[in-house]
This record gives sequence, structure tokens and C-alpha cells, in this order.
Amino acid sequence: MRHLAVVIDQMLEAIPTDKADFISELRSIRESVMYSAPEMLRGWWNQCALTLEENLCEYQDGIPLAPRLVNEWEKKVVDIWMDLC
Repeated sequence: MRHLAVVIDQMLEAIPTDKADFISELRSIRESVMYSAPEMLRGWWNQCALTLEENLCEYQDGIPLAPRLVNEWEKKVVDIWMDLC
């Protein structure tokens, strides 16, 4: 089983520093994960997925569509999330 804090650390390495809000959101989730009870981890995985959706997806009428993946770093983050690298 993958550890969410490790996954977030890997994603943070790929995200450019000018994406400060995105980085801050992921760091906040990572800190919460470190001090959460094991039964709470599923909720943090879900929160991380929502954060990725908000920052990587195109939206139409408030509905998220497929990830835009225009930049190489975006592709890398999705690959890490999906465990493709």
C-alpha cells in the first residue's frame, strides 16, 4: 500500500515553484496525513484527489473534464498519482 505523504512528496518535486497555492494545499494535506489516525487516511486520499482535480482539470459549467496535461510537470504529477512512474 502506498503512503500518501510519500506520494505527495514526489508530486511536490515535480510542481513548479510558481504554483504556490497548489503546493500549499498539498503540503497542508501532507501535514494532516502525518498526524491522522489510520482510519482517517481514506479521507485524505480523497481530499488529495480533489485538490489535483481543482488544479489540473479543465472545467465546463462547473463540471470537471479530463485533465489538461499541457505541461510536462502536469503529466508527471498525474503519472505519480496513478503510480505510472
